[in-house]
Amino acid sequence: MDDISRRLGEVGTDVSTIKADVAGIKARIPCLAAKSDVREARTSIIQWRVGTTIAAAALAFAVAKLVH
Repeated sequence: MDDISRRLGEVGTDVSTIKADVAGIKARIPCLAAKSDVREARTSIIQWRVGTTIAAAALAFAVAKLVH
């Protein structure tokens, strides 16, 4: 009977630990990005890279035109 009480006490401790872990995870969920947030950020990054590439090419052509 002592063994069962000890094991039950360990299970209770483990359950308390799991509850604390789940509470921590629940607290972080609002801060996580949703699929739409990731998609929007990805689109924005692609647009920024394309715009930067076009601007760099235009600058290179302008410099080349001034040199010649």
